[in-house]
Amino acid sequence: MSKSPKNKIARRSFLRNATVILSLPWLESVASSAVIAQDAVQGELRPRRFLGICNNLGLLPEEFFPKQAGREYVPSPYLNLLQQHRNEFTVFSGVSHPNVDGGHPSDISFLTAAPHPASSSFRNSISLDQHIAEHIGVQTRFPSLTLAVNSGNRSLSWTGTGVAIPPEESASALFKQLFLQGNAVEVEAQIRKLDTGRSILDAIADQTSDLERRANHHDRGRLEQYFSSIRDLESRLLAARQWESKNKPKVDVEPPTDPTNPAQYMTKVKLMYECIKLAFQTDSTRSITLMLNSVGTPVVEIPGKSISDGYHNLSHHGKSEEKLAQLRLIDLEHMRLLDRFLADLKSVNEEGDT
Repeated sequence: MSKSPKNKIARRSFLRNATVILSLPWLESVASSAVIAQDAVQGELRPRRFLGICNNLGLLPEEFFPKQAGREYVPSPYLNLLQQHRNEFTVFSGVSHPNVDGGHPSDISFLTAAPHPASSSFRNSISLDQHIAEHIGVQTRFPSLTLAVNSGNRSLSWTGTGVAIPPEESASALFKQLFLQGNAVEVEAQIRKLDTGRSILDAIADQTSDLERRANHHDRGRLEQYFSSIRDLESRLLAARQWESKNKPKVDVEPPTDPTNPAQYMTKVKLMYECIKLAFQTDSTRSITLMLNSVGTPVVEIPGKSISDGYHNLSHHGKSEEKLAQLRLIDLEHMRLLDRFLADLKSVNEEGDT
């Protein structure tokens, strides 16, 4: 890919802090007029994609954040592993959601900013990825993908009513969803399930129409929100039905084999990154979240490295040099996997890329 002028933003740009990498959209406001004209002829702008990653134990901040501000900063030990991508990400420090407190429970507010996640009265709100899915999800087979490693059912994705979307933790199951086509009988069975769901929603709407007429002004507003949710779900079911009759994309990649041991955490992360790359490459979805539940992970296995304590316990290191040394090994492996993932993303040529 050719270098962008200094007053332009690169085609592939990333935001990165201790817990997240966000792939920036292709920005019309900073694109060249020639490229915009080309896209206009094609009828639409290139796809915009979002990926939110949360490692809920973060990274050692003094090893990650550079000591200087500005473009010419000296890379920190961790960022030094991302040097080949230096011109394509920006590091932010001191960023937080107001009133998102409570320690480890705060990861469920990572993409919602809902306050006080540890309180007994907490109710979450819609996550950023689901907000994106509501607007552009019908353009792809999967409106969004909610993924996790060692999650313990902890999720980054939440619906508009504050309900957690269960994450997919199996790379092999994800690969099957993305690329393995069912036979004719299986496809027809899935279409019948989708049609049944639509008929149930139709029945609910019919049964509540009389209630809507008799409701007071306040209740009409609440019912309108309810019906809006039904209409949104109907449109998603219709889109899903249409996708069921279309062949899934083919990729020249062997299906992954899931590790069975929670200690094979890094292998699981690597496999998820590979599946995410394929999902974006085939435009199967444009909105993905990945929860890396380090809190729920035991001793981490890294080939050639000696780690004897659990990941969570190491994060409570109390300045113990022995624990810090082991935690650095884990952090550095995270950065190596991230470096490879970014390189894999950049290696994909999309139509119109230079």
